[in-house]
Amino acid sequence: MKRILVPTDFSENANNAFFYALGVAYETGATITLLHVVELEMEVLDIPMPSGSAYQARKDAAELAMDAQVELAQGIDGDWEDVIAAVNKKVVVGNPTGHIKSVAEDIDADVIIMGARGRHKNTFAKMLGTRSSDIAQEAPVPVLIVPEGAIFKSFVQIAYASELLTTDPYHLWRALELIKPFSPVVRYLHVSQFADDEELEKEQKIRKYIESQNAALQLIFYHVIGQNIDKELEKYSRTFEVDLIVIYHEQKNIFQRMFTHSHTKHLLSMSDIPVLVLKED
Repeated sequence: MKRILVPTDFSENANNAFFYALGVAYETGATITLLHVVELEMEVLDIPMPSGSAYQARKDAAELAMDAQVELAQGIDGDWEDVIAAVNKKVVVGNPTGHIKSVAEDIDADVIIMGARGRHKNTFAKMLGTRSSDIAQEAPVPVLIVPEGAIFKSFVQIAYASELLTTDPYHLWRALELIKPFSPVVRYLHVSQFADDEELEKEQKIRKYIESQNAALQLIFYHVIGQNIDKELEKYSRTFEVDLIVIYHEQKNIFQRMFTHSHTKHLLSMSDIPVLVLKED
């Protein structure tokens, strides 16, 4: 991990995500680009009609707010001094989701780290906020969602939420490469309504392949019989004190299940566990 993009709206949750990103950058040697997008207001005809002076005033105010956000971080951890000094600050005007995606590409970001919206926690998608969930699904790079109040700590244990895809070993490798130099225990978790011979055979094949490629990896497989993947993730993650949950975006079944209202109410109680969303590269 070399480059981290942190979008901010200067909210408490955005500040918390920035502090979390500083901890990650300190441990990995990455640099941070802190981004704020002054959103264009749309007129009746849905045509953006920006007033130059008005938007310049908002941009100037955002730059001051960003300076204050960075200054606030200086009191969190004295060891972060060099990381904070290297933060690149960027304020632009336009569409937030579009600019977050384009800036991520422009700076060749390895990951986007952004905050969840704690005031919407009746479902996982709402907990992330509409914009956060959109970015998690559409961003050109992995997105690490930092829930309200989460504090960075070393990635000692991660949970990989799996649908037993043949591509799982590759995407698990991607996640581990991203969070180097951490070498966590990997808890490979699959949730299904029932276990049949075909699923067990898939699990055994995936396990053998992963172990053959990385004999030093501490790998624990866990197959849960249950209806709600969010409930089982919550229970498992809390039991084993997981520091990060990893989800592969193209696992459409698991992603849709996690963003279905009837299956996500239990994620409220695991809101202190960050989620890394990978997508096909």
